Amino acid sequence: MLFVVFWSFWPPGAKAAARTMNWSVVVTGAVVGFSVVYYVVWGRRGFRGPVVEVEVEVEGVGEAEGVASGGACVGF
Repeated sequence: MLFVVFWSFWPPGAKAAARTMNWSVVVTGAVVGFSVVYYVVWGRRGFRGPVVEVEVEVEGVGEAEGVASGGACVGF
């Protein structure tokens, strides 16, 4: 992936003008800049992190009675 990203920013020729240059580096920089500003201004206080799923064991309830093998309740 890094190999592709590195080579995608080079211009198509040795002498690039504004009309013939590869604008992907400008667009990528704008997206990264907008993302950093968004995170610093709004995202830091609203980000809660990933949800941790906890597997709960229920005694006496098997697969035939509504609990799948992964511990998730089926039909509720």
